[in-house]
Parts: sequence; C-alpha cells; structure tokens
Amino acid sequence: MADRFKTAKARAKRDNTRFALLFLDLDGFKAINDSLGHGAGDELLKILAERLREQTRSTDTLARLGGDEFVILLNELNPGDARREAESVATKLLAELSLPVVLKGREYVIHASFGIALWPDHGEELEILLQAGDAAMYEAKRKGRGGFQVYGRDLHTQANFNLALERSMPPALESNQFYLLYQPQYEIDSGRLYGAEVLLRWHHHKLGEISRNHFIPLAESNGFIHTLGLWVLRQACRQKQAWKAKGLCRENLHLSVNISVTQLLQDGGDASFARALEAILTETGVHPSELKLELTESAFGQSQHPDLRANIEYLDRMGIRMAMDDFGTGHASLGSLKLFPVDTIKIDRTFIKDVAKNADDEAIVRAVVALSKTLNLKVVAEGVETKQQLELLREIGCGLVQGFFSGHPMPSPELEKLLAERHHLNNSTST
Repeated sequence: MADRFKTAKARAKRDNTRFALLFLDLDGFKAINDSLGHGAGDELLKILAERLREQTRSTDTLARLGGDEFVILLNELNPGDARREAESVATKLLAELSLPVVLKGREYVIHASFGIALWPDHGEELEILLQAGDAAMYEAKRKGRGGFQVYGRDLHTQANFNLALERSMPPALESNQFYLLYQPQYEIDSGRLYGAEVLLRWHHHKLGEISRNHFIPLAESNGFIHTLGLWVLRQACRQKQAWKAKGLCRENLHLSVNISVTQLLQDGGDASFARALEAILTETGVHPSELKLELTESAFGQSQHPDLRANIEYLDRMGIRMAMDDFGTGHASLGSLKLFPVDTIKIDRTFIKDVAKNADDEAIVRAVVALSKTLNLKVVAEGVETKQQLELLREIGCGLVQGFFSGHPMPSPELEKLLAERHHLNNSTST
C-alpha cells in the first residue's frame, strides 16, 4: 500500500491531478462471523472484494487493511472536481455492496460505511490520509451506517473531543459524575404509580451535562458500556431496596432499565451479562419481577446472534421480563415478541407527538394497542405531554403513560417524596 501511495502521489504531482482515499468498513460483519462461522465470513469478504475490484479502474488501488476494512486509492481525479468524483464512486460502490449475498443457502444484505479523504487537501502523507479517512468513516457510521462522509477539519476536532470523553469515562464513574434520574409511569385509568424508567445522565466536572445520545455510542464502541450498564443496574436496585426499607413500595413499583444490545453480545455465549445481573439481584435482594429491561426494537433484529440468545434464555429462566422500546421505529418482526420474554411494548414518542391531531398516528397507536391486547402485552405510551394526548390514549385503551404531562425525569429524592405522599394517601384512605 505504501508503494502504491508513493506512485499515486508522484503521478498526481507530475500530471497536476488529485487522488482520493476511500476508507471502507463493513457494517454487521461480526454478526455474520459469529452466527455463520469464520468460513462464511471469509467467503463474504471474497465476494465483496471482487465486487469492489470490478467497480474500480485498473489505475486505482484496492487493498485490505485487515478484518473487514478496505482502502481504495482513486487516481487521476480532476483538481477542481475531485470531491464530487470521489463521492460519485462511493455512491456507486455502496449500491453494489448492498446487493444480496448468498451464504449457506440464505440471502444476506451487507451495508458498508465509507470515509473519504482527499490528497493533498486532507494530508500529504499516507498515515495522515488514513487517519482522516478513518475518522470520516466513523462519522458515517455515527450518522446511521450505509453511507459516506468526506473528512473535514471539524471531524478532527470532534475525534479529539470524543477521545477525551472516552478516556474520562472511568474516572468520571469513580468520582460520581454519572447519576440516575427516574421518570414515573402511571396507569391511565386508576392513576396509580406503576413504575419508573431509570435514566442515566453524565454531569462532566468541566464540560457540564453530556448528552446521552453522545456518550452512550462512545461507551458502546470502546466497551465501557459493560461496566457502566452494570453500575446503573446495581444503583437502581440499591435505590429500590432503600425505598422498600422505608415502607414506600408496598405497591410493586417496577423499575425499567435501558440496556444496550452491546451488553448482550461478545461474551462468548456464556450469558455473562445475565449472570452478572443475577449476582446484583442476589446482592441487593431485589426480586426479578421488580425489574424490567428495555431494549430498542432494532436490537431484536439480532435475535439469532448466539451471545444474545444465551443471555435472553438465561434472563427468561431468571424471570426477568423485557420491554420493546421505541416500538414502530425499528425492523423487528412480530416473531420477536415470541422469541423474547417481552411483556411490554413502548410506543415511540414520534407516534404520540401528533396522535391527537394526525389520523395516521392515531391509527398506528390504535393498531399497536389492539395487537398488544391480543398478545396480552402491556402498552406504555412515551412522550405524553398534553391532556388531549392523555384523553385520546385513555379512549383508545392504552394502559400506561410516561411523559412530561404526568412527570418529568426526577432525582431519587423527588421520586421518594412522591412515593411518600402516595403512601400517606393510601394509609389515610384505608383508615
């Protein structure tokens, strides 16, 4: 690769042309390797490499860096139009790579993410261009995968910022910069406090509040999500026991905790996440029925992953129930509701936002509620912010609501106060 780069550089200087480096990473390759075996993974790489070769010119260079990463040098680009030409090639390659691949008698669709770096705009030397292409590729993945991103100086700044955040996560956990909030969930008909969703927050000691949408993907990519996720579960269970010790949880207050699908993968199939959770429940004295794990709907699409299956089966044996979060936004089949110990569906807030004034959203919510009743599942409407939304959901027959109208996310002392008030009210009523 280094020799080809030197040749490309010399040719570009001689002919007054430009060249681009395309940094390619396959999306979901590890899942293929894990579920079908390394033989199928190698076959997939050969098929996709051949497609890349067929779509590039003899003057270009295609090289595999390792794993599922490839680099393409696009030579002889017009100095005034190099970016557009590189983007055009990336678009063509994305379409070619996304065509179905047959492995072991079944069709699979593999997408890719491209990072584009231009010579000499983004670097004079190979190492610098590789770093720029790599940074742009990760930005393409962050935006949703299956696309491309051209490197920009702002990406360098963003990459450095992300690296600093990643490095500060372990000490931030030790110094109590992470904390939990609790958002109440209510039964619509009775008004009873049914439970609360546990929400993780990070108040950085120098930068202030860090968006969950920012730090969670970073924690997933660097593996810290495993430590952070178990910390959340342990803290939530300890808090639940503290409320019970004060006599504030006579009603079975359910705590719902979001978990990342990453926590259920890459553990060698020994259900290490489920075993760790079991140890936390034993340590804190919380019964499995008091805890609910929330997974986004898109995560259920990986139901055949062996690590995921091992954890789910272990959790099911423990008696842990699950909620399918963001229902309607992912690609899970209805069959996932049978494969997983799901007892709750959470309708995504995008459908609730205009449910009182948009006929299509109302129809979707009615259909989800009807389906849930048929399957004997609970339904939580997320993002309820107005009385009109609440009353329509009541009329539709939705059982549970969560949102600003009924309660903002609150620290544990505020929820404890709410529990104490309801405990006092219940005692007064009973006497």
